[in-house]
Amino acid sequence: MNLFNELLNPGNLIENNEFNRQQAIHYQKEWVKQLIIQDTPTVVKTVAGMDLAFDYALNKAFAVAVILDAESLQVLEVKKAISDITIPYCSGFLSFREVPAIDQAFQQLTIKPESVMAKESLIQDGLVWLAIWD
Repeated sequence: MNLFNELLNPGNLIENNEFNRQQAIHYQKEWVKQLIIQDTPTVVKTVAGMDLAFDYALNKAFAVAVILDAESLQVLEVKKAISDITIPYCSGFLSFREVPAIDQAFQQLTIKPESVMAKESLIQDGLVWLAIWD
């Protein structure tokens, strides 16, 4: 398990079978301090896209990470992951529920992209993700 997955799966988010919102807020505030924001003059050659689906009957999250050539949009690599859903749905705290499976898929990639597309957001040159994925 890497640092980011450890941050998103702390053992004290569920207490007495309930989501601990105050602890989750604390973690979110700590993560903001980890952000590295800087301009880098990089030509984007590869882009990663990630998405997630749930099977509530099986209590599973299914994630996929795809690497594309930024110019031709040719698929260069695809990795998949399945994980248990351990955090209940709670508006404003979706990362605790979604990112563990996405991280499992992303960590399998052999090509590390210059840009990442996630939930309609472009993250360029490792911005934000720099502190997350090695």
